[in-house]
Amino acid sequence: MNVRSLIILSRRPLTATTRQRSPTTTRLRFFPLALPFATTSSGPTLYQKITMSAQQIVDTALAPKDGKKQIVIFSKSYCPYCAKAKAQIQGFTKSLSQSERDQLEVEILELDLRDDGDAIQNYLETKTKQRTVPNIFIGQKHIGGSSDLAPYTNDKIKQALFAI
Repeated sequence: MNVRSLIILSRRPLTATTRQRSPTTTRLRFFPLALPFATTSSGPTLYQKITMSAQQIVDTALAPKDGKKQIVIFSKSYCPYCAKAKAQIQGFTKSLSQSERDQLEVEILELDLRDDGDAIQNYLETKTKQRTVPNIFIGQKHIGGSSDLAPYTNDKIKQALFAI
């Protein structure tokens, strides 16, 4: 059988033992890879579910929690730039007073350790125009990557977080 597109008509040459189907009852066959992405009236496709899930994860991570200030880093465990950014944020948190630390939440999502890490990274690219990691947010504001965070001193991070 020759394959010409994702959707092919299933037809066999007519012989004395095969019956002819009408054109309206000809069944469509899909490639196995296309099936999860085929749309039906029953709900969203698998791709749409993955995308929606990634969006919900990112939005939940960035949403304010209990009035706390937050720093969110989308990272990969093996990335040296991510390690540098995490070390800078860790140094910043150590410089804070206990009352300021109580008001702060640092969330790090290691994308390479998650099944949906690629989908999250794709969604972050549409949201921030940045596909690389680390992808850093301070107080719901997108900062950028490690090189964008590097010029931030502890005072500048504190000002970005605790400014009214």
